[in-house]
Amino acid sequence: MSIALRAGNLECISAPELGVPILSIKHRGNELLAPPSCVDVHTVDGMRGMPILAPWANRLRSDKYSALGLSVDLAGLEFERDANALPLHGTLAGRGEWVVTSETATSCALELDLAADELTYSAFPFAALMRVELELSDSTLSVATTLVASGETSVPACFGWHPYFQISNLERNKLRVRRPSAMRVVLDDRGLPTQEHSEQAAIEGLLGKRLADDLLLLGDDRKFVIESSERRLSLNLGSGYEALQIWIPEGESFICAEPMVVPVAGLSAGLFPVAEPGTPYRAEFSLEVIDI
Repeated sequence: MSIALRAGNLECISAPELGVPILSIKHRGNELLAPPSCVDVHTVDGMRGMPILAPWANRLRSDKYSALGLSVDLAGLEFERDANALPLHGTLAGRGEWVVTSETATSCALELDLAADELTYSAFPFAALMRVELELSDSTLSVATTLVASGETSVPACFGWHPYFQISNLERNKLRVRRPSAMRVVLDDRGLPTQEHSEQAAIEGLLGKRLADDLLLLGDDRKFVIESSERRLSLNLGSGYEALQIWIPEGESFICAEPMVVPVAGLSAGLFPVAEPGTPYRAEFSLEVIDI
């Protein structure tokens, strides 16, 4: 069961019962989201579409973490891990039956009780609700994600999104890309942040053969752009997102620009904002797609 939102040249498909709040985004009938080649788009795979990464985005440093007075051990839990066996992408991608709380021709709102899912609550023992609001206009998809503390204690906010953008039939190296000016944090060979960082000016031009797995800490410049000969897609990061992971791997056709509330392993480091009882944590971004 899916929800189809349409406005102008844009269409967005949400599949809440599959655990995929954003399954498809099309501009003039052309799909803008393409998962990795290892994902079978005909199956119920959590990494289809634009996966939501929660309770944490990207990876953790180990199976053990402490947050707000709780110590958690993830050993023995079944969820995605990277090549180094580090916990990856949280537990929600492709999981849970999201409840549709509102729906119009151009918008919908979804809600999921994190504590109701046994795996998620074992990995993240906090009482919380996750809400996603999608709103479509003629050229823009706005996405608001809200973490609500549903109990009497605060909840770490460490979520993010993982869009696989493929905006054209052009070869990836012929696309133009704009990266925002930001603080670039050097990652080690496990993809974890080091103490090394440097200011990076905005970069714009043909992608060419450049690959990337870069962690950017955002400042005032909060726009990432991909442009082909047909269209321009702009990812505009609003309040609530402080990091952007850019992933352009070898052997694939997509470009990832991942909005994250906190940098990689923020939950492990204890560096995160919180949703307080009565004061939810809200983060927003938008995708603007226009013809060239």
